[in-house]
Amino acid sequence: MCMDVVGQCPGKTRWCLDRAVGPLSRCQSAADRCLDSTDRHLGKTSWCLNAVAEVSEMTQTHSLQKLLDELERLPGIGPKSAQRIAYWLLNNETDTAERLANAIVEVKASVHFCERCFNYAEDKLCPVCAKAAQGQRDNEIICVVSEPRDITAIERTGEFSGVYHVLGGAISPIDGIGPEQLRIRELLQRLAAADVCEVLLATNPNVEGETTATYLARLIKPLNIKTTRLASGLPVGGDLEFADEITLGRAIEARREI
Repeated sequence: MCMDVVGQCPGKTRWCLDRAVGPLSRCQSAADRCLDSTDRHLGKTSWCLNAVAEVSEMTQTHSLQKLLDELERLPGIGPKSAQRIAYWLLNNETDTAERLANAIVEVKASVHFCERCFNYAEDKLCPVCAKAAQGQRDNEIICVVSEPRDITAIERTGEFSGVYHVLGGAISPIDGIGPEQLRIRELLQRLAAADVCEVLLATNPNVEGETTATYLARLIKPLNIKTTRLASGLPVGGDLEFADEITLGRAIEARREI
């Protein structure tokens, strides 16, 4: 009796396995068909995108396509923005395009770096250094910035009356920018040659800016020159509940008496 039951078990086991494996194989076949269909759709999508690109190139004249390609190389300008600018130029008078082209050529030909602070200038000295040479700016305070555009932002405040020094970037090992690629040597030469009482480090409050500021502070400290850093904290009109821990901590650290 027991042997008969045991003899029947393998048959039932195979039957159960067949019942279980059958749906699984059908699911596997369906999955394979889905993958094949997905590949075909992806192929069609890629073909459609290439066709659209080819049609776009075919609908543009050579000179217009050349303009679009050059506009797309500008920072922050994508294909749509490039098209809007190009069509705007085409829809306006020829004088408009000529003024724009002449302005670009003129600024590239006449603007260079100031020989003292490396800000943009048309003469040997930038307007800030020229005023400092006439005694209208404080030469004893040097504000160190990363780029010339940072000078414009600080000048808009009307709170700084010293002079500037542009480093030409910030220390970023990932981008291959080290102290040797910046104008740090020129800054140290200015500090040694002039009677400077304070250096204000106004680099950006990010990883690269903080690294650059820390590196400069270590170099300037042995010179017995006061080194300061721009305060960072809560923006005007902001709420404490929305401030992150780092910003709020720096605001508490840089608190002042009123």
